[in-house]
Amino acid sequence: MPPTLAVDMRAIIKRFGAAPEPLVVANDSVDLIVPQGELHAVVGENGAGKSTLMHILAGLQQADAGSIELFGEQLDLSTPASAIRAGVGLVAQHFALIPTFTAWENVILGAEPGSPFRLDADTAMAEVGRLADELGVHLPHDVPVERLPVALQQAAEIIKALYRKARLIILDEPTAALSPPEARRLFDIVNRLQAGGCTIILVTHRVQDVLDHAASATVLRNGRVAARFHQNDLTANGLVEAIIGNGSQSGLSDARTIRTSKSVLLQIRGLDVTAETGPALSNIELSLHSGEVLGIAGVAGNGQDTLVRAIVGDTGGGISVTAGSIDLNGRQLPSGIAARRRLGISLIPEDRLNEGIIASFAIRDNLVLGDHQRFSSPMGIRYGLLDADAENVIEQFDIRASGGLQPAGHLSGGNQQKVVVARELTREPQVVIAVQPTRGLDIRAAAFVRDRLLDVARSGGAVLLISHDLEKLMAASHRIAVLARGRIAGLLDRHAFDESVLGQLMTGEHP
Repeated sequence: MPPTLAVDMRAIIKRFGAAPEPLVVANDSVDLIVPQGELHAVVGENGAGKSTLMHILAGLQQADAGSIELFGEQLDLSTPASAIRAGVGLVAQHFALIPTFTAWENVILGAEPGSPFRLDADTAMAEVGRLADELGVHLPHDVPVERLPVALQQAAEIIKALYRKARLIILDEPTAALSPPEARRLFDIVNRLQAGGCTIILVTHRVQDVLDHAASATVLRNGRVAARFHQNDLTANGLVEAIIGNGSQSGLSDARTIRTSKSVLLQIRGLDVTAETGPALSNIELSLHSGEVLGIAGVAGNGQDTLVRAIVGDTGGGISVTAGSIDLNGRQLPSGIAARRRLGISLIPEDRLNEGIIASFAIRDNLVLGDHQRFSSPMGIRYGLLDADAENVIEQFDIRASGGLQPAGHLSGGNQQKVVVARELTREPQVVIAVQPTRGLDIRAAAFVRDRLLDVARSGGAVLLISHDLEKLMAASHRIAVLARGRIAGLLDRHAFDESVLGQLMTGEHP
């Protein structure tokens, strides 16, 4: 007998836009077949149609044509509520959690036990605790989720789906922000979910995650199904060729092609920082040389964000430098973000949606945020020059858009990231701080961003690269410093790079 299908999507078509603008076809007659109880991977480049297809399955968008069967029943998933009732749970890459609520409060929100006039908190906490125990997760009852590590926030999202009786869970880029130990624990949770009868759809750019965990995979390219694989047919080269479509693999950019200088651009001495939330920094000593990419490894929440904010001059939210100094070219940096930015400190932030772009602004305006004076005259902004510059940058950085006036919020995640990278790198900075710059990007886009960062080093600048992906960090860095509990736990030269050693340092062990 053929396996029972959890998902049977047939000939799904989804178009965006309205006349007189040309329509964008995000999904063009896409079929997605997922047997019950499997982990099925959906892969493809940014803009290939993955997110649109998953949003249709989760009821966030409606298909223009096609049919959907879930667990053998024909369904009209017109709203998220209808998808939830059908047993679909979506764990998005950008979590839908209220930061000041605890994990259990986020889990039950909208489905609270008790009467309309009285929340049964004991029952709620007991049920959330039971689900957490089944998954082998410890969720604190009284800590706001904004203070939890990313891995526990993700676990709260999964438990939120299970609390609503999800039989199918969609994981969108679940390992993008996780360290290797956290990623292993996530897939331990996934294995428990499958053992309990849950079906998993894994949306990812990480080929290794597909090879290690998927029973089957669907590859989307330009809105169409480019290939389907069963477990026995899955290979790295086969997946990459299907994703990119030209038979060539965009490999990792390698720092070995760049020679560093003895000249120190950025010098951090004895830096102590206090913070209201998250760990403080203690006695940080780092030097960043001309031509160097210095990697920063560490489990999320061990001081990386505090270090970035201290360097760029962001002292809001309780951040306070209490000791030490930060010098650029031998001179102590002035206070304030704007002053440091003028001296050549650029930041590619981790959260492109909330910190990198203004979604409602045009691409053109996002490309010159904080730098409009270049196009100013006594008569106002010279929009002709601004438009020409934007079109040049869009072409140079391969931003897939209809033009400079398109709102940045209408771009795919990868192209939004290219907008941020383009803005920060076209300023010809001396030091670029790049936080998870390839998070959620496909193979080609990630390689492009890494190449542009290495171009900064080739031209005599320097890059401070913060990432949880040790494989990419080792490929792109000359040295790697490990942050653990707000301190430098180790500093490795390139010849000493070892994923096991780095992992031990990240978790506070001494290799």
